[in-house]
Amino acid sequence: MGFESLTGLNIWVFNVEHGLASAIRTPNGKWILIDLGSSGECNPLTDFILPSFERIGVPLYDDPDCETVLISGKCSKAPCLGFEKMHFAQLILSHPHTDHLAGIKTLCESAFPILLTSPHSNEYTNGELEMVNWEIVKEQNRNAELVEYLEEEVLPLRRPPNRPTNCDDEIDYMQVYWIPPKICEDDEELSKQNYTNNLSLLVFLKFGASSILFCGDIMPDGVKVLIDADEQFGHDVGQIKPYRPFKQILKEGIDVLVVPHHGLESGFSTDLFSTMKNPEGKVRSINIISKQSGKDVDSRYSSSDYCEGRNNLGQRSKSTTDHLLIRFPKKGERNCEVLVGNDAISYFEE
Repeated sequence: MGFESLTGLNIWVFNVEHGLASAIRTPNGKWILIDLGSSGECNPLTDFILPSFERIGVPLYDDPDCETVLISGKCSKAPCLGFEKMHFAQLILSHPHTDHLAGIKTLCESAFPILLTSPHSNEYTNGELEMVNWEIVKEQNRNAELVEYLEEEVLPLRRPPNRPTNCDDEIDYMQVYWIPPKICEDDEELSKQNYTNNLSLLVFLKFGASSILFCGDIMPDGVKVLIDADEQFGHDVGQIKPYRPFKQILKEGIDVLVVPHHGLESGFSTDLFSTMKNPEGKVRSINIISKQSGKDVDSRYSSSDYCEGRNNLGQRSKSTTDHLLIRFPKKGERNCEVLVGNDAISYFEE
């Protein structure tokens, strides 16, 4: 079908059985990828995204003045740098768990994000360098190989600021929220077992009247800390637009919520939803769940107490038992359209 017929903001959440893989096409045709999960049945990069980049003629990166800062002295042919590779606006890796990193090597071989956003050890918060404890991260991964690749091969060649891209003026507001690694490690309110999940970068987009929030795998204790204390974290450094506190964007309402931690009961945050409720006590979102194969989704995500689900399906929640495309074709309208299965991925076809 091709992308030419698409208007507005379009968000794919792919069925990768375990983990998260999503792609955003902005109104002006720019691309933002959030997480790189894959499975034996589906690798969104090789099945859909990279072939489409080749077909539509995504340009090769050859601009040394690109907004991403490359560390001087590194070989321009290093596999994670972008020379002579297809480039796109931004890659956001919510946190360093294997089920969100599965496609990182494949991506680095063929494409280059102009802006790379990931938990890392180059970020300053209130003047202090924030260091990820990679040893804890490796202990909390079943397979540390991809984590080591990210730590040793990808991030040292980049200085990825934790901020949103400014690639498309049609996006009214985009913000990245996170808890600094030192707080994740030292705060007594945060479980050490949740360290890697609570490193998650949360991504908020505002397109006209509609609001979208990706929650990564942040756990309930992390959500509470972020709601209660996010202003102290000093996220103003390097931001494109004025910083809006996390609690504020929740109180204004979320239309599409990509829920925390794959919709599992262990990741359900009552603080998140109580903050999202409007004066009538309603939560207006449709809840999108990147479901893990073989694991049950918390039934509260489809309850009227936790969502209204303003969309064409008439459903309060939708899980990735198949590929999903969430469409916002017109900027002034709040209701979203959700396409499922072949209808969602048909736009990647010629």
